[in-house]
Amino acid sequence: MSMSAAVLKILHRQQESLYRLFLSKTDDQQESQDLLQDLYESVLNRLDTFAAVEDQTAWLFRAAHNRVIDWYRKRDRQRLLSLDRETLEDTPLLDLLVSPGQDLEDQFLMETLLEALDLAVEALPEKLRRVITAQTLEGRTFRELSEEWDIPMGTLLSRKREALRLLAGALDEYSDIWEEMNEE
Repeated sequence: MSMSAAVLKILHRQQESLYRLFLSKTDDQQESQDLLQDLYESVLNRLDTFAAVEDQTAWLFRAAHNRVIDWYRKRDRQRLLSLDRETLEDTPLLDLLVSPGQDLEDQFLMETLLEALDLAVEALPEKLRRVITAQTLEGRTFRELSEEWDIPMGTLLSRKREALRLLAGALDEYSDIWEEMNEE
């Protein structure tokens, strides 16, 4: 079977699932068809790259997910840019992410960001994940952790710094959302 025939087979097999994903996020049949078409064109234009991907189905769904994010960004660009700087500066990040008055697009962006953060934390090496989880998420002090784990505080601080560096790199693709929101 040729490479293009194999790719077409995968695309055909996943077509309905991908369309349903797009439809569930956009609630618009035409937009969903357009997004699916755009995804397929992208794959077909990069056959060599796609063929080299180990888990092509997972890659397709991640690419679909990214296209939905882009769709929301384009659609809501004006609303995001209209938020005033004072509101953003005076509101904690978590409150912005979980505000009860969010519309569907905001909820999707929040879920996407939190999912990406969760995946990024899970991808950290164990010793870094333990520190970032215990100190940042559980609110434990470095002194407590140092005593409990019998690890010097300097080592724990170093691990947290490395974890934050890795998380920043993993979440870099989402930074433009915050940059847009903070533009004057």
